[in-house]
Amino acid sequence: MTQYKRKFMVPGNTIKDCWSFRKKCRKKYARTGDNRDLPCSVQAPGSSYHRRDESRCPFPINKPNSYIVSETLDGEWQCSCPHWKFRRQECSHIRKAQANPEEFEIAVEFTGKLIDVFTKAFKT
Repeated sequence: MTQYKRKFMVPGNTIKDCWSFRKKCRKKYARTGDNRDLPCSVQAPGSSYHRRDESRCPFPINKPNSYIVSETLDGEWQCSCPHWKFRRQECSHIRKAQANPEEFEIAVEFTGKLIDVFTKAFKT
């Protein structure tokens, strides 16, 4: 079993907005494939111009995922993001944790099942 020296909770880089869901939204709502049929599309009175109103988006606008970055006793860095899991290459989350350890560090004993609770709580 791996022993950890320090652990960090680092936020991801991607924030999904209304426009990120356009393919999913088109599939569900648009009959013609035209953006004007989307629920977030609003037409100005007396104009043919449509704009997006993100408050009317039927999909959740969410915050970025948080990832657990760990430093082992051997000095090896690990991350819970897909980039590190599948490629085993240093990711941006590891670089962030190395650059600002005070900002992202969490107690090692809090990284069990409590992390799932924290992640779910901060995602909403």
